[in-house]
Amino acid sequence: MTHVASPDVRGTARSRLPAPRVSASALTKVLLRHASAAPAGPSPEQRLIVAVLVQAMVDARFGTSAERQQARRFLLGNDLSAWTQWVQLEPSFVREVAIRAGYLLPDTVRAASPVQPSDGAHDRSTDAGLQ
Repeated sequence: MTHVASPDVRGTARSRLPAPRVSASALTKVLLRHASAAPAGPSPEQRLIVAVLVQAMVDARFGTSAERQQARRFLLGNDLSAWTQWVQLEPSFVREVAIRAGYLLPDTVRAASPVQPSDGAHDRSTDAGLQ
């Protein structure tokens, strides 16, 4: 009896995604350039925060299933604004950089954005954190 290797489902799913347009080091340079920095350059703390943001982008694209899910939750959630305020970056700018660089798919962002009721009715699912 011959042993048939199982297909690499994870590799196949990732191969369907377009390759990122820029490297992680280029992302770091872009975010540091836009971050509020002293005339002497970004502080070590600013560099650390930008490194966390870039790592989340890389994890959202190349991590394991759990890492991708956690990174997307971070990039699309309210936690991102808490991190970006330390370097005076807008969360929407960081998300846009991640999308344009090819680390975050635009469909993911649209799917994660909550729909606001148009008739003035209050949606109770947002109160319970269900989105």
